Amino acid sequence: MKKIILLTLVMGTIGLNLAFVAPTKANDFVGDWAYNSYDLPYEYQKGNLRFYMEDEALDVEVTVNNSSFKGTNVSVSKDTVSFYVQVDYQSEVKVVLTLENNQLKGYVLVDGQKISLDLKKVV
Repeated sequence: MKKIILLTLVMGTIGLNLAFVAPTKANDFVGDWAYNSYDLPYEYQKGNLRFYMEDEALDVEVTVNNSSFKGTNVSVSKDTVSFYVQVDYQSEVKVVLTLENNQLKGYVLVDGQKISLDLKKVV
């Protein structure tokens, strides 16, 4: 009987903790993020993303090689943000990133090829 009561208390506590886990919001992405990806062409291997709120919507600016590109069609769904960016004369590049343990992990879709991308928040 004691085991059943203890098990009920433990399961109730776990349930309450899960209920209070805050869902990811657009504000959770706000800030500067840096990446290094040796799978990208040389001139794009290092860069920064700056997520910011404008008119209550999340926007993003990508900086690579002293050039900046504004993201378009920025969308947040649960813990994932996606957007498109026109880099130089390339067609639009799709970026999909998921927030995991204060890091962004995901991929860049370039000419149908997925290239992994990991970003760390710049302090």
